[in-house]
Amino acid sequence: MMSEPAESTHTQLLSFVTIKVACGLSKTEVSYGIFDHREFCDQFIRSIIYCIENTNLQVYGFVIISDQIHLIVSSEGCKISEKLCVLKKISAREIIIQVGKKLNGLDADQSRNHKELRWFFNRFLNSDESSFWQKDDRFLELNIKDKDMKIEPISSSILTDHLADRERNYMQLGANAFTKLMMETMKI
Repeated sequence: MMSEPAESTHTQLLSFVTIKVACGLSKTEVSYGIFDHREFCDQFIRSIIYCIENTNLQVYGFVIISDQIHLIVSSEGCKISEKLCVLKKISAREIIIQVGKKLNGLDADQSRNHKELRWFFNRFLNSDESSFWQKDDRFLELNIKDKDMKIEPISSSILTDHLADRERNYMQLGANAFTKLMMETMKI
C-alpha cells in the first residue's frame, strides 16, 4: 500500500486512486459485482458530482469495475484522502439505500437467479457506511510527461448531462479521460 502523496502548490499533482468494495465476493460465489448493476454506478456518479461541487475534489478520469473504482483525481486545500472519505461515505449511504429498493423490487419467486440476487444484495444491506468500502485506499502519484500541459477535470455539469441522458455514456466519458491521462503519465 502506498501512502498519500504530499500536496503540491506549484504544479498540478494528479493521483491514481483505487477504492474497493469491502463486501466483494469471489467470482466462484457469484458471477457479478455490485457495479455490474447500472443503478449503483449511477449512485456513485451522483456522489462524485456532489464531491466536485461541495468539496472541490477534481476528477480527471475514472473506471468503474464490478467491485472497485479507479480514479484520477487532484485536490486543492485539504488532502485527497479527506475528500475521498466524503465520497466513500456519501456513495456508501446512497448505494445501501438503493440496494434496499432493489431488494424490495425483486419478486418473491423462487427462481435461482432471484435467490442469488437476494443473497448477494443482503450482504450489502447488512453493511453500513463505514464498512461498505475497504479501508486501504491505494494512492499513486502520476507524473505528467509534458509539464506545460494543462489538464482539465471533468465538470459536474458534464457528468450530470451524461447521467440524465442514457444516450450519453458517462462510463465511456470517464474511461476515455482515464486512458488518455494514463498514457500521458507512462514513460515510453
